[in-house]
Amino acid sequence: MDDLRARLANRVQLTSDGLKAYLEAVEGAFGGDVDYAMLVKLYGDTSGNSPDTRYSPGECTGIRKRNVSGKPDPRHIAASYAELQNLRWYYACHGRWSDGSLVGSGRHCADDK
Repeated sequence: MDDLRARLANRVQLTSDGLKAYLEAVEGAFGGDVDYAMLVKLYGDTSGNSPDTRYSPGECTGIRKRNVSGKPDPRHIAASYAELQNLRWYYACHGRWSDGSLVGSGRHCADDK
């Protein structure tokens, strides 16, 4: 966070997930000089407890937005940009896109040996 803060010239709006470590990191780097909100996804089991889905990840059943500091604009409290980047990284590391086609051979992921 300190590195991010050093690269910014203006006040920004920042959104994170609900990880407690982000609260301390953002406060330590920005103090009160940021419009900061948390977006917490709520997960639930909507499929019952069938053997086919017992070990599947929970389904997102809702979200909770929480203003942490400053005045974040509710229209811009979102994590979609970061989630898209994470998805792209995941598919690049694991060699397939969502349509099942293979990624090219130029992958650069530490966990691929």
